[in-house]
Amino acid sequence: MLGKDGFIMPKGIFQRGLSLEQRFWLKVDKTPTCWNWIGARNSKGYGEIVVKGRHFKAHRLAYEIFVKPIPEGLSLDHLCHNRGCVNPKHLEPVTKAENSHRCKDLQRVPIYNINICLQCGNARYLDLRLPGKATSPSG
Repeated sequence: MLGKDGFIMPKGIFQRGLSLEQRFWLKVDKTPTCWNWIGARNSKGYGEIVVKGRHFKAHRLAYEIFVKPIPEGLSLDHLCHNRGCVNPKHLEPVTKAENSHRCKDLQRVPIYNINICLQCGNARYLDLRLPGKATSPSG
């Protein structure tokens, strides 16, 4: 694990004795728009955090910490289309059907690791890259 000072730290060294919220902030890179998760990711690009031996999606945890519990039966839609984003202002509880419907407006371009909105043409990087990597297909 890379510490805030750039030195490699043994796994878990920052986590002992810290609250869940403190652990959360150690794994977030706040930008002017998205709060990018720099901790572990699952195979689909969503941030994950382990709490008492259980894996939780980081964006769901962020919503529950900073907003309120997610209503039963609803999922969270990333309004920014960035699966690594944990900014609760970018998350909206919706039904799975609504989330799937909204997703149909995106065209995934896996070779460049981006989503392109079919309605407005804006590209949004999935942000599966490591911090410091190029942020454009040409970079």
